[in-house]
Amino acid sequence: LAHVLDPCRLPQCEFFAAGKCHRDDCPFLHVIYPENTPICPKFVRGRCEQGRECTKRHVWKSKKKSRQLAIPKTSSNAPNVNDAPIAEARHVESLRDAYPVPDFIPFVLDD
Repeated sequence: LAHVLDPCRLPQCEFFAAGKCHRDDCPFLHVIYPENTPICPKFVRGRCEQGRECTKRHVWKSKKKSRQLAIPKTSSNAPNVNDAPIAEARHVESLRDAYPVPDFIPFVLDD
């Protein structure tokens, strides 16, 4: 099977968005989105049929941001009674995260 770049699955080039990508052969989308443009939910789920013509942002949600926890600040000097470790929720952000990678893949060789 050939590795084919599906235009319906290509994200925006982060380097281009920062003004740092000048590659003529860059496979990612070289588009500038207006400020506060929402992220395309179809793209996040894996595929947006509109591809480059979509008016929403084709970017993967940042794993760093989605895993940060908001801890409310209090003025109290009381000790934190909830020191138990917090279970981190696993967010499915792309099809790559949908199924875990197996530890072992058997190969069958025909003689």
